[in-house]
Amino acid sequence: MSNTIELFGGAIIADYPTTFIDVSDLRQVPDHQEVYIDANGLTSIVVDILERPSSEICKDDEEAALYHLKDITDDLDLTHTKVWAAGASRISKVPDAYPVLSISATGPVSNLQNSAHQKCTSILLVLLRLEEKQTDIVITINVPHEPGSRETEVIDPANGRLEPLLEAASGYRERILASFEIKDWSLFVN
Repeated sequence: MSNTIELFGGAIIADYPTTFIDVSDLRQVPDHQEVYIDANGLTSIVVDILERPSSEICKDDEEAALYHLKDITDDLDLTHTKVWAAGASRISKVPDAYPVLSISATGPVSNLQNSAHQKCTSILLVLLRLEEKQTDIVITINVPHEPGSRETEVIDPANGRLEPLLEAASGYRERILASFEIKDWSLFVN
């Protein structure tokens, strides 16, 4: 089951699972970000509206997607992050003129990178590039896993092996790709 959620004051809408709650009801969230967390677990959905990196930093859309992944994981050379899949995608209710890329990855939780109690997190990233608005919208679905747990042993997306939380998150991403819609383009300042 899902609900249509109004993001950024209704300027963007998307369908989220009914069990997800708005984190801003619990703590302060930056104005450029919307964060929802599963009330029954630790999976989160984050939407960031970010300044588009310059062409000197990212030569193409694929580099931009990796740039944002590196920023999220705090793994600047991706040595601790495994990218399982990356490629072009589509958001049904956004014009095809805007590039959309998806990445599936597993990486460390940055603040625990040197800890023996380190968790890993599966990250499903969607990047929507709005060139004329100099904006990137980054949607991430984060699925934390404890080290040594059964979940981390069976995760192998390259071979179609997803544990239940990651399989559910893949469904959330598909629902968002089908429902994400920008209702008010004046949200983005040129």
